[in-house]
Amino acid sequence: MDKLITGQFSDSIPPIMDGVAIVADNYAFWLNQKYGESFLVGPSSGRHADDPGYYLRFPSLSIPGSYPYRIGLAHVDPSLFRRLRKIPFSLVHSHNPFIAGDIARRTARIHGIPLAATFHSKYREDIAKHVQAKLIADALMEHIVHYYEAADMVFTPNRGTADILREYGYHGEIEVIPNGTELIPPTEAERKAQADAARARFGMKFPLFTMLFVGQHRWEKNTRLIIEALSLLKKQYRKQFLMVFVGTGPEAADMKRLVKELHLTEEVRFLGQVTDRKVLTSFYAATDLFIFPSLYDNASIAVREASAYRVPSIMVEESTTAQGIRDCENGFLIKNNAASCAEKIARVMDNPKLLHTAGKKAQESIYMHWEQVVDELVLRYRDLISRTSRTTHP
Repeated sequence: MDKLITGQFSDSIPPIMDGVAIVADNYAFWLNQKYGESFLVGPSSGRHADDPGYYLRFPSLSIPGSYPYRIGLAHVDPSLFRRLRKIPFSLVHSHNPFIAGDIARRTARIHGIPLAATFHSKYREDIAKHVQAKLIADALMEHIVHYYEAADMVFTPNRGTADILREYGYHGEIEVIPNGTELIPPTEAERKAQADAARARFGMKFPLFTMLFVGQHRWEKNTRLIIEALSLLKKQYRKQFLMVFVGTGPEAADMKRLVKELHLTEEVRFLGQVTDRKVLTSFYAATDLFIFPSLYDNASIAVREASAYRVPSIMVEESTTAQGIRDCENGFLIKNNAASCAEKIARVMDNPKLLHTAGKKAQESIYMHWEQVVDELVLRYRDLISRTSRTTHP
């Protein structure tokens, strides 16, 4: 079978570790492992010594107030475009409709090859937060829709995300490619050893019931609901527990203040950004319940990571990222309020058998390794390449 030469273009790539960066990085990695060559094209970050050889970076600047994100300056780097012209791409894949996406579209046009594009994010919410002028916001939304309409194949990580893109005004075909994880389900002995290592390293008391949140520390992630639910869990339900927050973000300081105001400093740990995957994995091993009530996310990778360790998640019912979760079967669903969250956590804490069963079902129904995801992706790539003549892209 012909070797594929592909490009993954993203406005966030490692060391930024948001969902989009993780998807693009794993696509490139597994495509290189099994199917030919793949290049990951994205912004510089200032720390490139450990870059794999298939990373191609363009200049960028930090965005004030939006750490760790950066604005790309690709168009002032002619060497990047010379390099992209020389690579005999079979197909390019865009993960954003902005700077990296524009480079991907130009590359597809130059080579006369298909452009695939994944819609990952709720851009309307981001634009509303940062752009006050309605005319500019409307123009940006029109640009986003036009971008996906110009692609030869559009992917989303689930059907709920596809519905959001259609709400924006997109009317074309959409194919679903789920997100995955690189974690391998551990044996009981492996999980115990990893959990013991986490508890020893961070002083996590055992057998104290432990909960975990992994993600950006932003109110959009519904982190206020988590903290307020913890307060109810302590005061109303008289429960003892440990809650661990892993990540960073613009509201991290405010989250810590709220924890202090609600007298939760003994129960809550903020561990900041954890880039060592072995350390992060040890947290999943030591966790009883993953808390992820985000209404912002479309298809949380962290929930899949937790499922690898038979850790079920609490999520808000009817949220996009909760698709596939069946309450009290392979996870737990709540109303979008702190009282509902606290009540469900208390119920789970009182029913270890329910927790164990839900964790087992989560691994069976939610877990998917990135290698499996990319195997499915390649089938779509080959179909697209076979259907698409080498034409000029709009």
